[in-house]
Amino acid sequence: MSEDVQFNLRIPSELKQQIVDAAKRNSRSINAEAQLRLERTFELDSLPEPTNPKNITDPDKLEAWAKSVLNELLKLKDISNRVDRLEGDMEKMEANNYDVENRLNDLDGRGYEP
Repeated sequence: MSEDVQFNLRIPSELKQQIVDAAKRNSRSINAEAQLRLERTFELDSLPEPTNPKNITDPDKLEAWAKSVLNELLKLKDISNRVDRLEGDMEKMEANNYDVENRLNDLDGRGYEP
């Protein structure tokens, strides 16, 4: 297991605000959001460059590039489907929690809270 180390980095305040906003949207810490986004840039490095002429003129490289893009799109589709299912599950859990709280309030004599 690798050891986490501190890394000081100067960035424009606008970029920091984007990371802060994204972290809030994604329910992550600022550190986790920045780390994830940095890791993703290295994943992109492993993809073939579509604008490089050698990749476009060589049919084998073009096919490899197309397959890698398709693979990434399928991963995104799978993630999107999983997110949709999780959101549906969360809605059900929230509705169930709401019902349970109302039942408890009714038992405690606090009554129904719309």
